[in-house]
Amino acid sequence: MIGSGEIDSSCPVDTYLVHQLRQDLVGALSEDIPPDSQFYLKHPDDKDDHILVNDSFDIVGVIDWEWTQTVSWTEAFCSPCMMWPVAEFHNGSNELAAEELRLAAIFREKGRGDLADCVIKGRKVQRFFFALGPDSFFVNVQTLQHLLKGLQRAFNLEYEEFETWKNEALNRGKDDNILLGLLDLNNIDRGIRNSSSPPSSKHHETHYSRLVKDQPSAPSNSSLPTLIICTRSS
Repeated sequence: MIGSGEIDSSCPVDTYLVHQLRQDLVGALSEDIPPDSQFYLKHPDDKDDHILVNDSFDIVGVIDWEWTQTVSWTEAFCSPCMMWPVAEFHNGSNELAAEELRLAAIFREKGRGDLADCVIKGRKVQRFFFALGPDSFFVNVQTLQHLLKGLQRAFNLEYEEFETWKNEALNRGKDDNILLGLLDLNNIDRGIRNSSSPPSSKHHETHYSRLVKDQPSAPSNSSLPTLIICTRSS
């Protein structure tokens, strides 16, 4: 989806590199999941404006369940996003807010230290699933860098300046056809902005072939629509 421009067409190379990092980290998420743990249904956007209350502030309903998903123990019982210190979170901090600490304390008071641990250790899973921002794209490059810093800290990775990390990631992906295709497209876009001449068809063929190489092809009688590569002209 990143390669086709469906996710973050504004800075696809950076988005793809962060996605690759998440693929490298996904195994570490299982470290905090009990071996006999079940899966749970979780509301996809656990904010306060989705909770309905009556005049006595009793909860009478929760709305907007259309993106409900099954999640692991650690994700199901970490703190809801309405408790996060949003500004600090977007600046790369993994410190818990007072509300989150209070939630953990309440769980302990109720004899559920296991749920309290999910809150205290929840930044790892939250950073993993929020690494691409709330809508799977970055508002700007600075936000990208801060979210990446928070992700690295949550997984106890050695923090590197963004450009250093990016150059190393690009070097590791030098044989990645999707990444090479995105780099081609990025260079084409820069050329369009800096020149009045349209890009050559050869560049588009290179970009297309790298993005679709080794991808499973549809059956000959498939009714799927044909992929169309669109270009911009000055």
